[in-house]
Amino acid sequence: MRRAAVLMGILPVLAATPEPLFRMPSGLTVVLRPEPVRPLVRLTLRVDLPSDLAEADLQLLGAAMARGGAGPFPAQVLARQMAVEGHAWAFGVRGRTLVWSVLADSQDQEGAAELLAHQVLRPDLVEGWQRLQAEGKDRSGRQVFRALRAQDPAHWVLPEGGTLLRLLALGRSLLRPERASLTLQGDVTAAQARQLALLQFGTWRPGDPDPLPDPAPRMAGARVLVAPGPEGRVLRVALRPISGPEGLQAASKALLTFRLRGLFLAGDDGLVHQRVLEGGENHLKALQALLAELDRRLARAPGTTDLHALEAARAAERLRQGLEPARALEALPDALSPDQMPPLLDPAALRSRLVVLLEGAGPEDQAALANLGLGPVQPFNR
Repeated sequence: MRRAAVLMGILPVLAATPEPLFRMPSGLTVVLRPEPVRPLVRLTLRVDLPSDLAEADLQLLGAAMARGGAGPFPAQVLARQMAVEGHAWAFGVRGRTLVWSVLADSQDQEGAAELLAHQVLRPDLVEGWQRLQAEGKDRSGRQVFRALRAQDPAHWVLPEGGTLLRLLALGRSLLRPERASLTLQGDVTAAQARQLALLQFGTWRPGDPDPLPDPAPRMAGARVLVAPGPEGRVLRVALRPISGPEGLQAASKALLTFRLRGLFLAGDDGLVHQRVLEGGENHLKALQALLAELDRRLARAPGTTDLHALEAARAAERLRQGLEPARALEALPDALSPDQMPPLLDPAALRSRLVVLLEGAGPEDQAALANLGLGPVQPFNR
């Protein structure tokens, strides 16, 4: 059973996306990708969320689901159960899609499907909420900064104004079978796939969305983190693309990577700038120069070169999709006109998505940084 953990992610990907095996009365779509070469089965369940879902609501739901248990298992017990069974599992958010994935030996596929069903149908959002609140009391600046460079909701923070009532309503409204698809890939037959889907997900029922209670949560704006000390003088800045449906979010990242080349490096979920300051350089002046250059590069009207950059990113994405099945979720839109690009390159909106970390900054730097209008200056807890 330990082979599942070792071989996570190496199941071959079929060149063409297969037709759905069947669609359950609830609306859940079941897809089969048979590959009997290895005695492994991957079960992947995706739930597509509304394209107009507020980013703060997405962060609230994703962060809680990444921390809570499921079914009869608290979070720590669930993790141990997965390890004991030899299953490799993951939960993530890709654009506006929640994704759960479990890889197991084919002989353990029923147990893996049961644990997956617990996570999707019976998530313990209350435990997730409680753990989010506890983390909020002592979350370090390093974790906040890292969260902008990872797609792992386990690093996300509680959005401002998020409430348990709204979290529960989001879960009831969005975790619906008519929005979901279940893919079974590997050493599994059509008959086994049907049986697993009906046995574990047959009780999942569609329904009308719950009204979301007010107030709505809010995403924090730009953040400035300061780490005094003699360890070194470094300016680090993380920038997330404009939020939106996955295709547009991927387009925003591709455009920013092109426009800001040489200034920012592309990370997993955004762009990162890092600069070690020389002896006489000032944190404030270095940050002001970076922001001015950021605004200058974003001010140019979209044109042919941006379209070429998107096409190059699209070609690179097609190559990667042949190696990673999950990458298909990140596909860029087939067509994007220059008229659709300005919101993805809006300097004011992007400034609100910055996290600035200044290491080795002194008290005089902190006082000056507060006047930049990027947001509150907070101590960086190592």
